[in-house]
Amino acid sequence: METSEEGIAALEAEEGVVLKAYRCPAGRWTIGAGLTAASGVVTPKAGMTITRSAATDLLTRALRQNYEPAVRKAMPAPRQHEFDAGVSFHFNTGAIGRATWVKRWRARAAKADIRAGLLMWNKGGGKVLPGLSARREREAELLLEGNYPVHFNSRPQPPASEWARWGLTVSSPEIAAIRDGFRLAGYDPGASTVAVRADAVRKFQADHGLTVDGIIGRATLSTLQRRNDEIGRAHV
Repeated sequence: METSEEGIAALEAEEGVVLKAYRCPAGRWTIGAGLTAASGVVTPKAGMTITRSAATDLLTRALRQNYEPAVRKAMPAPRQHEFDAGVSFHFNTGAIGRATWVKRWRARAAKADIRAGLLMWNKGGGKVLPGLSARREREAELLLEGNYPVHFNSRPQPPASEWARWGLTVSSPEIAAIRDGFRLAGYDPGASTVAVRADAVRKFQADHGLTVDGIIGRATLSTLQRRNDEIGRAHV
């Protein structure tokens, strides 16, 4: 079994697809759906760009080579949506071979117990991260109910010309944190509680060598995190 087109689309929406190489928060050059040189399918470099179709092709190759074999081993005889959920989880955590929820799934435990085990994987640096909690919820729905996520921001938005668009799925707590991040970096996010001013995003992107499109995607958020980390270290 291989990841379905729907599964790949859902994973791209979770990760965000960036067509110009950028540095991740750890400083590694990254492109497409979060692919670094460690993926074995591409070696991102400064100034490198790819097409949208190439990004999907690279992700597909990375899944075939690096992730799907482990999921097939850990999850014997899955249905397609279960396999796709396992791939999404493993791509994000690398933990398909040791996660308790997988053992419960193999034992055909109650859905509630499987869900509870999956939702435990929501921490980073020892802290619960709202974004990971939301992602685990979506993966649980896919795994247990076969519901592929609809990736769009359904919250009321001010006029698009004034406010930046979201390039990946974000939760309300994440939006608040992103707005705080822009403010900390010296870019006024504006008064809305569900958006960031497009001119602030474009100015940030221009100042940091990113594609200036007014879209808050993975490259912009990774660069924002790296910038805020630098500010934090400067004040220690």
